[in-house]
Amino acid sequence: MSKRYGQCALVLSGLLVILATVGCGSGGTANLRVLHAAPNEPQINTLIDGTTVNSNLAYSANTGYFSVSSGSRHLQVETVSSSAPIVDTTLTLADSSSTTVIVTGTATITPIVLTDAATAPTSGTAEIRLVDAAPSMGAADVYVVPTGTSIVGVPALVSGLTFQTASPYQNLTITAGTSANFDVYFTEPGTKLAEFATSGISITSGSALTVVSMNNLAGGFTLQTLTDLQ
Repeated sequence: MSKRYGQCALVLSGLLVILATVGCGSGGTANLRVLHAAPNEPQINTLIDGTTVNSNLAYSANTGYFSVSSGSRHLQVETVSSSAPIVDTTLTLADSSSTTVIVTGTATITPIVLTDAATAPTSGTAEIRLVDAAPSMGAADVYVVPTGTSIVGVPALVSGLTFQTASPYQNLTITAGTSANFDVYFTEPGTKLAEFATSGISITSGSALTVVSMNNLAGGFTLQTLTDLQ
């Protein structure tokens, strides 16, 4: 082998190593969870990079967290009655991160992609994030108060939450090492007129939750509560 040929082979070998490293990514993993909140759609299947990872997910149900390779992931959601995706998007997932995708909408399905809490909140508190995934509700002010407490004279925890949006995490004061029950009210913006209310949601100090408003298929609205910290 000539010296020049050996140098070229070495350079080519180095380039192949670099390309292989880029293609494989960091080799890390991330957590992903999908919530079915599209009221007009039948059960759904979830695909990552063309492979089905969850099947026959019913309305208002979620997959729970499952592990995927971190980096750029191709997410598709199909109904059980069609192979045409109702969601077709690319997610960028950081190593060790947790992501929730809420599939919502009626005529047009839009995924709400949320980066979930990675660390526990300050001692003596919990964190709650509010999501409006109810097509029939429209914008709302959201109140979260200890069970049995009136919202009269109480400021909204989140104001003007619009459809297909999520609030930042909000802090609730709960004695360390204990749980407390809270009532959640979605009201017409700027008023105390409740569009939907639910009572007795148990929240533990040190936890992080995502609370999602959805259409109730039997009429009215419902809430789904997701536990975020892993």
